[in-house]
Amino acid sequence: MTDTADDRPRSTQPSNGGPSTSQQPEWPAAPQPVAYVGEGTPYSPEPTTEQWPVSAPPAKSKKTGLVVVSILAVLFLGAAGAFGGLYLSEKSDHNAVSAQLVDKDKTLADKDKALSDAAQKADTAVKAQQAAESKALGYQACHDTAVALLHAAVGGAGDAAAGSLGVQLFTACS
Repeated sequence: MTDTADDRPRSTQPSNGGPSTSQQPEWPAAPQPVAYVGEGTPYSPEPTTEQWPVSAPPAKSKKTGLVVVSILAVLFLGAAGAFGGLYLSEKSDHNAVSAQLVDKDKTLADKDKALSDAAQKADTAVKAQQAAESKALGYQACHDTAVALLHAAVGGAGDAAAGSLGVQLFTACS
């Protein structure tokens, strides 16, 4: 007699572990459950006409989802580390550039102050020059009169001419 569900040969005679009289090969018999009844005497049920089939090994569980999630987690962790490193690097670069900018601003402010001081000194110098030039124009008449007096004295001009030049010199130079 054959089982039509999985086409395995079955023995029609009870199995007692001995050789079968059937022409078809027989599957090895599965161990029969043993029950204890009373005071430790084992009870073995009567053998049945059908043997228990040997089960196939359990199928390997598919952990594809877990592997994919693990790989993605590692990749995301690596990406987070890379971006964290880039952030810290850029932050330190930003701090360095900010410090340079503060130094440049300070230098620029110092130069601005020096420029305004120089402009103020230049204005003061221009005013002093203008004052000196106006004074020099006033002294020019004194100079011209002194030169004329000198020529008159050396040239032998009279006392009257020298006296009048002396008075002009006194009024021009005072």
